[in-house]
Amino acid sequence: MPEWWLLNSRTQDQIAGFINNVSQHVVERYDSHNTENGLTGALGQELTREPFHSSDTTVEFFYRKFGERREEPATGADGGFLVTIKTKTDEVVKVALFQAKKLSQNRPTISLTLPAKEASRLRDQIDAMLEITSESVVLAYTRRDIYALDAFRLGEKTIEEIRHPFITTRPLKLGTYLGKWVARCTRGDTAAGVVSRLREPEGFINHLIVMNVQTTQKLLLAGSGSEVVIEPDASKIPRPVWRS
Repeated sequence: MPEWWLLNSRTQDQIAGFINNVSQHVVERYDSHNTENGLTGALGQELTREPFHSSDTTVEFFYRKFGERREEPATGADGGFLVTIKTKTDEVVKVALFQAKKLSQNRPTISLTLPAKEASRLRDQIDAMLEITSESVVLAYTRRDIYALDAFRLGEKTIEEIRHPFITTRPLKLGTYLGKWVARCTRGDTAAGVVSRLREPEGFINHLIVMNVQTTQKLLLAGSGSEVVIEPDASKIPRPVWRS
């Protein structure tokens, strides 16, 4: 589908309203979910319960939660949304990866903060997601609503700035992000490879190239040609140097 194709404003508003209603159903049970994983599961169930229908448009939502032991560490993402938009003449499928965070302080949204350790971890997760697709967001669960924060913009910030995500980015309600920005072709990854990997269980693991090197050698040849002993401290392991 060409990038100039847009849903009309009325349809965008209807989709956004549908998603915002779903978001409110989830945050109404905020305290019954101990972690962001519980909130994400509730959100996914609500979104996928039934497609959105209007007179000439159908929008179907799918999400997949990544496994905590393999796929999440490898991708930096908790999971991904898959949005299928169908009209009488066209169909487009789009993906957005997300890393979910629960900001449970009971105060104005703009003042919500992440602990420094969690902010540092989030930047690493963002870096990993952006290696796969620039269409990645941080899914921020607050007591009032669910927001999508642009991962690319947030990843450019310092750890201290990431601690204050609602100040350093332009937060969008989930309905605005999925219902307007993604559904109208402004955002979302349409690459066939990314779409197929999200649809397939452990798809981002199954398509990784993994190299496992085993050796009994105690010495490593550094780029300078000198031998270097590998110390137990990982920070002392020399980095490889490309040679022409």
